[in-house]
Formats: sequence, C-alpha cells, structure tokens
Amino acid sequence: MLSLRELIVAMYGAWRILRLDAAAVGWFENTPRAFWRSFYAAVLVAPFYLAMTALDIAIGEPAAPLRQGLINAIAYVMGWVAYPLLMVYLTAFLDRADTYFRYFAAYNWFHVIQAAILLPVSLMGAVAPLPQNASMLIGIIVLSTILMYDWFIARTALRVDAGTAASLVVLDLLLSLLISGVADSLA
Repeated sequence: MLSLRELIVAMYGAWRILRLDAAAVGWFENTPRAFWRSFYAAVLVAPFYLAMTALDIAIGEPAAPLRQGLINAIAYVMGWVAYPLLMVYLTAFLDRADTYFRYFAAYNWFHVIQAAILLPVSLMGAVAPLPQNASMLIGIIVLSTILMYDWFIARTALRVDAGTAASLVVLDLLLSLLISGVADSLA
C-alpha cells in the first residue's frame, strides 16, 4: 500500500514538473519499487477517466453503454501498460535502461496532474459547448501542452537529447491513438 508520505512526495515531484523544474525528476526514486508504486497513479486517475468516459457515453448515446464501458476499461489498462512495456526495449536500445524506473515514476505520477487538467476542459465542452473552431483550438492547446510536458519528462528523466525525447513522445502518442482507435472501433 502506498503511504501518504510517498503520495505527497510523488505529487510534489509532479508539481515541480508542472513548473518545468529540471531537478523535479530527483523527487522520484530510480528503483523498481518506485516504478511499481507509480502505478497507484492509475487508481487516482481512474475517477477522472471514468467521468470523461461517462461524458462521452452520455453525449454519444451509444447503443450498448455497458459494452462501451467495458471496452474503455480494457483500453484504460492497456494505456497504462503498453508504453512502459515498449520502453523496456527502447531504453535498452538507447542505452538508458538505468533511467527507466525514474522515468516512469515521473511519467505516471504526472498523469494525475494531466487528468486534473483534462477533466475540467472536458466538462466545459459538455456543459457549455463552444463553436467548433473554439473547441478545436482549445483541444490543440491542451494536447500541445500535454505533449510538451511529456517531452520535458522524457528529456530530463531519461537524459536524452531533444530529438530523441520528441520521438518518444510521438511514439507514445501514436500508441495511445492506436489503443483508443481500436477501442472506439469495437464500442
């Protein structure tokens, strides 16, 4: 079980990432234990994801909401494990395996902050729909910001150059799009 102290330290580290503090990754241990404990972030993010999924279901009026909910739950779990599994090999290939655990501790815990930002944006779009151009602009800004933070985490935690960090962010994005695309096609 994650202790309150561990949670506070992890969230403080994530907050430091939010401030683009290059020393923020130092708040995350580079150990297998820290890696595995960072998946508690998935538990904290789950209510946000559930709320956003419920909004999508309510707005889209699916024919089988239970089926869509189950598919989304499977996609949620896959989203948390696919990229870390792929990165086992990529960090070894990049000669950065020694930074793997810290990278994912920072990456996973920062998802709590991302979810806290995404939910209000999703709610705003559902409660007070904006013109399509405005919604697209807000979506682009939010996505760009998230990708920038993912780049920052990769750059600082893995200690890679800017291009490599950008490539990893694109890979993560494509993997996420693949998982959500398959889930959407099944729902």
